[in-house]
Amino acid sequence: MISMTRRDRNTLVKWIIGLIIGGVVLFIVIVSVVLSLVLNQQFYENRLDLSWWTYFTMDNAAILWVPLITIVVIAAVVTVLNPLTSSTLTLVFGIFRRRLRPKKRNCLIWNYAVVAGVGGLVMGWVLGFWFDAGFGIFVANRVNISYEFFPTVFAALSYPLNPGMMDPNVLFAYTYILRPFIVVVIIGIIAKLVLDQVNSIAFRERRGTNALKLAGTVGLVISMCFLIGWLLLPSAAFDVISSTAVLSVVVGFFASLVIGMMFYIVGTVNPERYRGDRFYKSFITLVIISIIILPMVFVAIAGIRSLQYEARWPEWVWQTKLTTQIAETRNAAGIADYEELTTQQLIDNQTASGTSDEEIIPHIRMFDHDASRISMEIQIGSSWENLADSDIVYVNGSEYWVAPRRISPSSELDMTWVQEHIIYTHSRGFVALNPVTGEILDSAAYETVFGVPWNDSIYFGEQPDNGYTILNIPQYDEIENITYTGEPDITLDGFLNWWHIEDWSFKTFAPTDYLVRRNLQDRIGGILLPNMYIGDDPYLVFDANNSKMYYCVDIILAFPSFSGYIQSDIVRWLGVVLIDTKSGTMNFYENGNITSNLPYDFLNIYAQMYDWQPMPSWLIDQIKYPEELIEYQLTVDYTYHVTERSTWKNEDDFFELPENTDLYYIIYDVGYGLSYVGASMVEFSGAEVPNLVGFYIIENGDVLQENLGRTTFYRNGTAGQTSMIGLDPAISAYSQADANFLKLKLHYRFGNKLIYPLAGSLYYVIPVYEITGEAKQTLVRVALVNAFDPNDIGIGNSTMEAYHDLNVTVQIPPGVLSINVLQAPPIIYEGIYEDVELLVNNGYPDQSFNVSIEISTGYALFNVSFAGQEITPVTGGGFYNYSIANITLLPTQYTGLIPKVSGLVAGGQPYSPVNYAVNLYNETGALIDSEQRTLLIYP
Repeated sequence: MISMTRRDRNTLVKWIIGLIIGGVVLFIVIVSVVLSLVLNQQFYENRLDLSWWTYFTMDNAAILWVPLITIVVIAAVVTVLNPLTSSTLTLVFGIFRRRLRPKKRNCLIWNYAVVAGVGGLVMGWVLGFWFDAGFGIFVANRVNISYEFFPTVFAALSYPLNPGMMDPNVLFAYTYILRPFIVVVIIGIIAKLVLDQVNSIAFRERRGTNALKLAGTVGLVISMCFLIGWLLLPSAAFDVISSTAVLSVVVGFFASLVIGMMFYIVGTVNPERYRGDRFYKSFITLVIISIIILPMVFVAIAGIRSLQYEARWPEWVWQTKLTTQIAETRNAAGIADYEELTTQQLIDNQTASGTSDEEIIPHIRMFDHDASRISMEIQIGSSWENLADSDIVYVNGSEYWVAPRRISPSSELDMTWVQEHIIYTHSRGFVALNPVTGEILDSAAYETVFGVPWNDSIYFGEQPDNGYTILNIPQYDEIENITYTGEPDITLDGFLNWWHIEDWSFKTFAPTDYLVRRNLQDRIGGILLPNMYIGDDPYLVFDANNSKMYYCVDIILAFPSFSGYIQSDIVRWLGVVLIDTKSGTMNFYENGNITSNLPYDFLNIYAQMYDWQPMPSWLIDQIKYPEELIEYQLTVDYTYHVTERSTWKNEDDFFELPENTDLYYIIYDVGYGLSYVGASMVEFSGAEVPNLVGFYIIENGDVLQENLGRTTFYRNGTAGQTSMIGLDPAISAYSQADANFLKLKLHYRFGNKLIYPLAGSLYYVIPVYEITGEAKQTLVRVALVNAFDPNDIGIGNSTMEAYHDLNVTVQIPPGVLSINVLQAPPIIYEGIYEDVELLVNNGYPDQSFNVSIEISTGYALFNVSFAGQEITPVTGGGFYNYSIANITLLPTQYTGLIPKVSGLVAGGQPYSPVNYAVNLYNETGALIDSEQRTLLIYP
């Protein structure tokens, strides 16, 4: 029987407890990792028929092939540097006061098993996952990038002698595949040299330090640092002067390498002779010769050349560097196809398209995000929901602020586990507001406008992350007694299922259906390749024909630049993912043809790895170019739109975004009728007087689908010059003109400042909100300020009033007798009369006409009044004809009429659609002109 002391027993107990704790921790870690792998793999196979493991490991490149290559590379370095000795093992022996040198067998095992094996594995994972070497190999295998090791490395090393833009595909392979492993070799050599000298200095003090060998080591380490710098040079851009200066890196490498090797070899051959104080003289000589004097020769040459900088700038800088840099940057940023037109061309295009001011004004949105938000939040109507961020959406020719409801976080509601994971599964629809009138849509109008009810369930979207939701628990109902009818995201059974459920009363080995990754960021993010990003502004879109609602999530490519000639990320809008808010299905839709839109071959990996489908027409009608992406692209274009040498040199045509402005999605006319666009104004960068230069218009696809993403810059003046006033002068001009009114408002603010072509010119549209109790914001004023003349101002309580205040002379085409509906309500409520604004025109210069105006409809429960009098209709042919007025129009005269309309909902119907016509007749009773309108009557 073995006798154990009390101390030994205590030690044994501690070891046993430690092993038990370690075993439990290891077991928990292993089960958690396995569970995570199973969840992710099953989720993406079920939902997208994709292998999550392939995307996570880059088809095993990051987790397997890069570590294997790294192990082989380090093993090769160890072999070359003598595997029978080990600097690291010697250091370990020295630290633990073991003066004996490690045996050759130990060194051999240590070098190959620990340094190459373990070290290579860890470093390989670092390279593969964090430095994207795995992604580089993955791309090279998938898209067949053509490159060869030695020619590519030779081209990179000869770069200082022949600077210029390398082929981007070859440069990608060099940056992401070849250079990381070359750097591993260099780091291995540096580590070996440094550790050898640490051992020599720390553990051989009695014999003294071999000064010459130490100096040689320092020289070799310096040469390796120069070599790393040399390897980084292909990622830079050079003009004539800087390309001369960087030759110092090459000279420094060779100088320190040759001198370092000489010192190291001599110090190794005769070590006893070079111990002691001679170290200092040798080291100082090395530093002066290899680091300071020789490289500084080329720096001095570059300095002498810089004396001619101004005189030779066009040749040395502009032609050598900047022309390539501008072209490559514009191509990478996706702005090479931007078009530039004048502001007058925009006005002329609108005139040619036939769009009148009266057609544009009813679409000018008055209520911005903040002004609409309070009104929308009031509509929540439940204690367990809140609103996600509101976005402008475009449906059937009109804009709406739309904010989806979402479940409030469990921490705010103090939910039980059952409530969080079983009962509160979804939120109820969304809130919509008309941005022109500021009115919340009536709940009955949602299906007509959007094709879905106001409370259409949202299971997937911007919901808080609750980990998982369990489906089909018989003893519990989901909130509002609604049951999820889609497919589960995953199904678990057995021990993993038991482990996954936290609540002990629900743990089970039986199969259990789950919803996971219900937040759209998590749902899509786990399957995206490196440098693919989810847009930060998802919004709802509606397939009205199929009564479907989706979250539209932009998928953006933002590949970091790896060349000094590309001064922006390589960015593209790849497409969108639609997430069905009820069932959670995901579908990838491409922006045009992805492959043709990508500038370089290696980027084709982003087209190949997903099942991209063409966008359906209903989606293109509603989609908008990603705000996040276009703002980045415009920022690049602010500088790199300049392609003229003197303008760039003078720096007088660079742009910036005016303060307190943004990109706004609005309804505009750029030459082919009203369409849905993004608009962003710019002024000169750093100008003392911030005058407006112009504005960018980004087209969406609602009118011409092929123009989706087409960007045009409408500018005034020439480089460095403009005749337009800025936003601040425009606001100042209005504030002075309406000072008495504004003094009566205790708290007010200006809304989004937009610019529109109106009355043959360009006008800033400036809404004014009064801020009252509970931060409610009410529209109290609208100002129109001419962008060329701050004295030309229209002020009113609405946009139309402000427009009329301009005293615009309406130009009527000669020889035209017509009637126009300027404004008509799309929705009315029973018993409430709404205005219909009409304009009757006589464009004949020498002839008068007696005309009559009537409103005609086939709907019986319709009412019309004019000038305070109810009009009795004349029936005939199934129509009800309401005679509004009989008037005489003198030559070139136009006049406005405002009849009112109302009606009742047909029995048993949730609403009634009404088609009506506004007709213009001459004195003989002949129909001269007619306009058709539709409205909806709600209870």
